[in-house]
Amino acid sequence: MKSIDEMRKSYNSFIERQRVGYEMTATMIGYIVEKMKNANIISNEVSISGRIKSFKSAYENTGKKAVDDCFGIRIIGPMDDLRKIQAVIESEFTVDATKDHSRKVNSSYNAIHEMLHMKRKYASKSGVNYETFPEVEIQYWDEELREKCVYGELAYSKYKSKDLIDILNRLEKDRERVLLDLPVFYMIEGREITRISKQEALYKMYPEIEEIEKGKKKVVRQVESNQEEDQAI
Repeated sequence: MKSIDEMRKSYNSFIERQRVGYEMTATMIGYIVEKMKNANIISNEVSISGRIKSFKSAYENTGKKAVDDCFGIRIIGPMDDLRKIQAVIESEFTVDATKDHSRKVNSSYNAIHEMLHMKRKYASKSGVNYETFPEVEIQYWDEELREKCVYGELAYSKYKSKDLIDILNRLEKDRERVLLDLPVFYMIEGREITRISKQEALYKMYPEIEEIEKGKKKVVRQVESNQEEDQAI
């Protein structure tokens, strides 16, 4: 049986082999959405982001031997716009599976998830080996769901409150290690995809930590200001 370090090395190698294919998929989806905006088919309220799971979130936190959602793209916007985008994406990609979470009884998580692949004809035109294009999970969220998932009842830190406490404790001991274990996040605008910093990724996953740390900085600045005033007297 492989050690954790061996599994991590193997996982990271797998991610690196398919990173270019994923980024090309993200670029194509960003371009599709941009074209639809420019043609006034959808509103400018639509936003896109991407995510590559870290080894920790893919294996250590779930206990899975394998994962099929390492690479993800989230599209947020008005529901009418999402339906239009979904229809175009389905025509341009090979869809492997679709799951409509809104059909679950008493479910607050009403997103639509799709697993898809780049079509072989587009991969051939890119000059990139087709085998390096991963299966990508597309999540369609409306703005109401975004609010629930970031700040409300479905917030990551609320349904994993123990994880939040653990992260806070670990940040005190080894901040660099914590940041290294976080997923990689992207902002996607048209054909431009930008990887955000690990610090931004931390605050994206845990808005509460940003509030806590900014609050601490504010207190420190106030104490320093008071000390300077005392010295001036």
